[in-house]
Amino acid sequence: MYRVIFIVEGKGMFPIDMLRYDACFPSDFKAVVGIGSPAEKPYEREVKLCQPRQTATERQVTIDRWKTFGWVVKEIQVFDKRNKLLKGKV
Repeated sequence: MYRVIFIVEGKGMFPIDMLRYDACFPSDFKAVVGIGSPAEKPYEREVKLCQPRQTATERQVTIDRWKTFGWVVKEIQVFDKRNKLLKGKV
């Protein structure tokens, strides 16, 4: 099992459907709070997400689709089952 950790940055309403589309979830409680509601989170913020994979190349984070919601993927890191960083990009 591989794990992809990626950070998205944006403001206003968080695109909740992207969690389903990219098959990911908030990486920790801070990310859950960062998702929040649009009335509570009108400022720009970062949200760290986790995407599990069976292989290192199975699914890809859909960077261009995040942009359509006004959110930017800032960093992507892929870890193996031993939690070793395989690759990272900005």
